[in-house]
Amino acid sequence: AGRARLRLTYGPGSADLPRDVVVKMVIDQPGVDSALYETEVQIYRDVLPGLAIPQIACLGAAYEGTSERFVLLLEDLTAQKPFFPLSIDKPLTPERVAGQLSILAKLHARYWNSPDLDAMGGWLGTLLKGRQFDFLEAITVPAITQMMEESTYRADLVARTGWTPEQLWNGVKATHAYHDRIMPRTLVHGDTGAHNTYHLPDGNFGFYDWQLSAAGCWAHDVHYNIIESLSIADRKGNERALIQHYIDELARNGVTDAP
Repeated sequence: AGRARLRLTYGPGSADLPRDVVVKMVIDQPGVDSALYETEVQIYRDVLPGLAIPQIACLGAAYEGTSERFVLLLEDLTAQKPFFPLSIDKPLTPERVAGQLSILAKLHARYWNSPDLDAMGGWLGTLLKGRQFDFLEAITVPAITQMMEESTYRADLVARTGWTPEQLWNGVKATHAYHDRIMPRTLVHGDTGAHNTYHLPDGNFGFYDWQLSAAGCWAHDVHYNIIESLSIADRKGNERALIQHYIDELARNGVTDAP
């Protein structure tokens, strides 16, 4: 998707809304399957307003199915000097990851085995079914192969597993299928790496980029957030405590059958 920055001027008596905004939209041709655009619009428009979690202010969201175009009008955080982390550059602390898991626990608890997931089925896929999954099914193996060809670092990572790109993707799908059989379902963010979090100097932080949200298992969000946010040493030293923290947070938010 393309992006443009705007500075808005409001008329007299308007609500106290952000003046600096980012417009996220299709500028030329869609860069990904339109299912991802529709999912993100629905999340910002219908899901996030009902969740008491930190979030980037959304002033407007629309998706048009015929043209497969969308628009999101989001607060521009630039003036607040946000930090957008990459785990290979500057890993987060275990304490900050615990805070991220608290946010995910609130999201998951709200939709824990909820019939609302069925009502959202017109646009919300699962980790193994729907337009979003069909898109990932088509691109994942070629994408892994291309990344291996372009990066010796990534090629080495895959080589260490002893698996081909096809085997890696089949393993992911098998894990999702197993979780579907034995685990409660909920609404997952779907892409909870540190690169999809924002952190402000005043201590506020949260998730953005909700294009891969789906109905699925809580563990999909939790394990990826832990692995992709911490250094290897911090993960090894804190992963069990962090998972227990997440489970405790589920209970604190009303889940009675937490794993």
